[in-house]
Amino acid sequence: MITLGIIGVVAALTLPTLISNYQKRVYVTQLKKSVSVLSQGFTTMMGQDGVTELKDTDAFSGMARSSCTQSTILTDKCLSMKDGLERVFSNIKFTPCDGSQVKYLNGNNASSKSANSTCIEFPDGSEIYNYTSYKTRRGNIAHPTGGYVSTMYVDVNGPKNPNTIGRDIFYLYMGNNGTIYAVGSQAYSEMAASDSNREYWRTTTINSLKCDTSSMGLACAGRVLEEDAMNY
Repeated sequence: MITLGIIGVVAALTLPTLISNYQKRVYVTQLKKSVSVLSQGFTTMMGQDGVTELKDTDAFSGMARSSCTQSTILTDKCLSMKDGLERVFSNIKFTPCDGSQVKYLNGNNASSKSANSTCIEFPDGSEIYNYTSYKTRRGNIAHPTGGYVSTMYVDVNGPKNPNTIGRDIFYLYMGNNGTIYAVGSQAYSEMAASDSNREYWRTTTINSLKCDTSSMGLACAGRVLEEDAMNY
């Protein structure tokens, strides 16, 4: 009985940690998959249109607005973008976001998934929200990627909890050449801000672009992909 009791205590102490570490590994794997799917899709978009820059694809150049967002993606002026996404991503759905509250990594409230906006759902259960696609390039357009043309949050497990930036939600930029840039990575900092250190999670002095449990978690995509782990 004493032995069983000891085993029970040890299990009670170690099981939560094991479960937490397992879940973190799942989030890391799901983020890597989402980045791969998005990059392949936009690369396919360029290939189908016979161009080497996203800004020259029918989806981007055909927008009748300077940008298309989660609030305007279903309007006529953004029809080319909606059609382009449906063409390269199989079985995606444009549905009203569920209105769930999103948290920053430090526990503070972030912007919710507004029920008045449109989320893009993927067959694996992941979704994109709070996204913007630009008709013209942004950031460091002298960079080899030609700057960026989209920003987005990807929730790797959709409506499921914890709905926390830096855990199951990550901030990504889309380069004009179809490359996905994880916010917080050094490559992202060079492409978006023309500075390899300013917005790099290891060296930044900007609190919102750090990645630890006292931060907002906006830069955690970069840290996770760089370390292939969730070490926080």
